[in-house]
Amino acid sequence: MIEQRHFDEAERILSGGFAQHSEAFHEGQRYALAWCLAGKPKATPERNRETACPYESGTAERDAWQSGWASGHATAVQARIVKAPGVLHELPLPQGGHVLVTEPELGVYAWEIADEEGETLREAGGYPFAAAALRDALEEALGHG
Repeated sequence: MIEQRHFDEAERILSGGFAQHSEAFHEGQRYALAWCLAGKPKATPERNRETACPYESGTAERDAWQSGWASGHATAVQARIVKAPGVLHELPLPQGGHVLVTEPELGVYAWEIADEEGETLREAGGYPFAAAALRDALEEALGHG
């Protein structure tokens, strides 16, 4: 359930960028970020993205709200509040940085090891044989190799 504290945190994260867009855009942005901060609660017929938008279908305000929602979700992905689509696992590394495992195509995996600035240090992908390369890279990154 999305609570007021999620909206308050979303407001804090988004503070400073309100001059460029309409109020409807910012409402959608704030709602999406609050939804992500709340753990992306499952939609119900009574409460979902469509019912959350206070604007009538076919209006510029509704379009702006929906566009703001997409921006808020993208902000949550960028801030690592939620995983990007296709991300299977994200493992923080003790020395900083992370390991990211994705499935961009069915049955094909990709992975990357990045430092604390997000700079890719090692990456590969392919079919299950890529797991051995990932294991070796993780051992090296964690100092076990």
